[in-house]
Parts: sequence; structure tokens; C-alpha cells
Amino acid sequence: MNHKNKKSLIKNTSTLYIRMLFSMFIGFFTSRILLSQLGVIDFGVYNVVGIIVVLLGFLNSTLSLGTQRFINYELGHEGNVDKVFSTSLLIHVQFAFAIFILAETIGLWFLNSYMNIPNDRMIAANYVYQFSVFSAMLSMTLIPYSSTIIAHEHMSQYATIGIIDVVLRFSGACLLYFISSDKLIVYAMIMFLIVLIDNLIYRGYCLRCFPECHFKLSKDKALYRKMLAFSGWNIFSSISMILNGQVISIVLNLFFGTVVNAARGIATQMNGAISGFVTNFQIAVNPRIVQTYAAKKYEDFHRLIHQSAKFSFFLSLIFVVPLWGTIDEVLKIWLIDVPDYTLGFCKVVFLSSLINTFSLPLATAANAVGNIKKFQLACGVSEIMNIPMSYIFLKLGYPPIAVYFVQLSITITTLLIRISILRGLVHLNVPEFVLRIVVRSLSTAFVAFALSLAIHSLVGTENIVKLIVVVIASFILTVLSIWTIGIDKLERGVLISSLKTKFHTK
Repeated sequence: MNHKNKKSLIKNTSTLYIRMLFSMFIGFFTSRILLSQLGVIDFGVYNVVGIIVVLLGFLNSTLSLGTQRFINYELGHEGNVDKVFSTSLLIHVQFAFAIFILAETIGLWFLNSYMNIPNDRMIAANYVYQFSVFSAMLSMTLIPYSSTIIAHEHMSQYATIGIIDVVLRFSGACLLYFISSDKLIVYAMIMFLIVLIDNLIYRGYCLRCFPECHFKLSKDKALYRKMLAFSGWNIFSSISMILNGQVISIVLNLFFGTVVNAARGIATQMNGAISGFVTNFQIAVNPRIVQTYAAKKYEDFHRLIHQSAKFSFFLSLIFVVPLWGTIDEVLKIWLIDVPDYTLGFCKVVFLSSLINTFSLPLATAANAVGNIKKFQLACGVSEIMNIPMSYIFLKLGYPPIAVYFVQLSITITTLLIRISILRGLVHLNVPEFVLRIVVRSLSTAFVAFALSLAIHSLVGTENIVKLIVVVIASFILTVLSIWTIGIDKLERGVLISSLKTKFHTK
């Protein structure tokens, strides 16, 4: 990667991290306000009812990667970007109508027939559901626009829109202090209006800055079929991921009720705040992975896969380790009234998230090639197994945390499948990837966790001062473990050079 590309990648990543830090800080306050204003029951209702739509709306992230893949590929060899955008928009509008049909038939029937929701909150739950359905439809049609911004690497604008969204959501939560009517219904309506505002901002910016975003009906049926097939396999993968994660909320609800859903919602947000750093790093590096493959720069392509897998793991590790031993105290300070099961949920989901970081660049590499049928089919089948396995364990009387251990085992299995398939698909050097990336990263994590737990046992967390000392010391020890064990001499040189470049540009 040349100096210009390194400089651009550093700038893009830094911009996204600023957004992430701001979002995480505001997001924690938002959750605290929601829990206090809605109460545990309504907070759980909002999470579990929203999950029904997340089953459909979660497709957005996967479909976004597919759209980015085609746009980045065309940019990589100077192809017809406007035709790709118009075809993508047409496909996503069709998907939005499919969401509407499924949500207003099967989804609505399931909500009113099987969900474990208190009778006096069913009307509110239906209002939440309807607002969420239309939010999901709007979000689906927005994918080509947000994907175009990322493909062109306009990360400052992408981050700014994200910050606006976070501020609006925080403001919406604060409005609940002044609402005397049903707060759950009002909050759902506010969230829908925020999604509508996001749509107007994204579309307005793209129409002004990117000529290809002016829709023109394309008659290229071959491109339509190719993109539809690609999106179809991505949808299969996305549905599998949903079954591996989000549908479990419904299973837990059927066995344990909305209080457990509140705990799962907190654990999901905690994990989202940490994994968001990795997601933003991947957003910055994904266009380069696809473009290097399109330009037939295969050496750079494989180097980016290796480096992004390793650094994604370490980015997650430097936040997971300090939280691991102090999560109980952190939750009490943050929420005061912590729902049952939250502590255990957080710890196991952190481990799953760490392992999953290795998979993110592997999925991008498969998308870059475009031949994803075998890759998505194998991974999807593996992830779908989470549903029957979790149900069996709960039916046998195991506690709610059992589903998280099932998820952890599925995450490990899926990673092994991805590595195996990419050996033939992109000629991934499996022994090198496993030894230099996976084993080395896990060894670093073992040392970091051991040192952090030792500090925790020596210092303790009886008061806020000791808690801060433990968190800071754990963070420093984790960074030192990464620096001395996790990365090699060449990578240390690249990081030092990158930091010098960044400070020099300022």
C-alpha cells in the first residue's frame, strides 16, 4: 500500500473512530434514560418487538456490503458506476416491498399470537411494531446511498450524518421526561421520524455530490440478475446471522419473558459499543480490499486480509479486557438498576465478538471475488443451527446464558468454515493465517486477560478510584501485550510511521 493510500486510510479510520467514541458516550446515556423512563417491562417490550423487525432490517448491513462491492469493483477498474447504482436502488425498493408484505402478514400474526408480552402492553407493542416496519422499509431503500458514500470514501460526511443520528436519538430519549402519555408509543414514533430525517440527509447529499445517484432505469438485465443473485445469497447469509443472534431474543422471551429481553438488550448495546470500533475500521478498509482485488493486486489483497483480521481483533481486545473484570461495577454505575442475567450475557457475548472479528475481512474477501454461493451457503447453514441447539438446551432446563455459549460455539465453527472455503476461493494460505493471525492473537489475549485479572485481584474495585485504576492499568497492559506479542517488528514500524504521518498532517 503506497504512502497516499496509507494516509487516506488513517484519516478515514480516525474520522470513523471520532464518530464511534461520540456515539458510544451518548449511547450509554441514552440507554440509561430509556431504562429509567420506560421501565424494565416496556424496555424489554421495545427490544423484543423491535427484534421482529430487526429480523428484516438486519438485512441492511449485509446488503450494504454487497452494494459497496459492486460500486468498489467498478471504481477499481473504472467501470459504469451509475448503472450499478440505479440497478441497486431498484433491487432495494423491491426488497422494501417484500419486507412490508412479510411484516404485515407472518410477522404481525406471530406478534399477536405467540409473543410473551403483558396483555395491557399489547396495543403499545403493535404501535411499536408498525413504526418499526416503516423504519425498516425506509432503511432498506437508503442502502445504495450510504454505500455510495462509503465506496467513495467520504468518511467525514458519513461520520457527520452518524453523529446527527446519535444526537437526535439522545434528544428523543430526553423528550420522554416531558411526555405524560404512553411513552413507549411516543418513543417508537420519534425513532421513525429520526429514520425519515436520516433518509432525507443521505439522499440530499448523494444527489448533490455523486452524479451516478440520479436514478435512470437500466435495461441491463444481465447486471440485474447478477446483482440480484449476489444480493440473494447475501440475504441468505444475513438471515442466518439473524437466526444466530436476533431470533434468540424471541426464544428467550418465550421461555423467560421480557425481563430477560431487557438484559439481552443491555448486553447487545455493550457489545455494539465495542464492536463498533471494529466495524468502523472495516468500513474504512473494505473498499481497499475489493479495489485491490479488482485491480489484480493480489499481494496487497492478501496483506490487507491478514492485517485487517489481526488489527480488528486487537481493537476489540483493548476494550474487552478492561471491562471483563469490572463489568459488574460498570453496569451498576451506568444503569444503577441492572436487570438479572446482564453480567453473564455481557461476558460471553464479548468472547463471541472477539472470535468473530477474524471473520469480517474473510467475508469481504469472498464478496470481492463475487462467487459467494458456496461460502454463504456453508456459513449460513452453520449459523442456522443456533436455533434448534438453543431451544433444546432451554427445553432441558438450562439457564438463559446457555444460548450465549451455543452462540460462541457456532461463531468458532463458522470461522473454521470460512477459512477452509477461502483456501480455494482466494488461495488463502491457511497455515499462515491460523498461526500468524489467529494463534498469535489468541496468545496475546490470554496474556492480556491474565495480567488484567491479576491487577483486579491485587487492587480491587471497592470504590470508584480503585475501579478507574484497574481499568486504566488493564488498558495499558493490553496495549503492551499487543505491542510486544501480538504484532511483529515490521508491523510496529508501520504503526510508528502511520502515527508520525498523522501527527505530521496536523
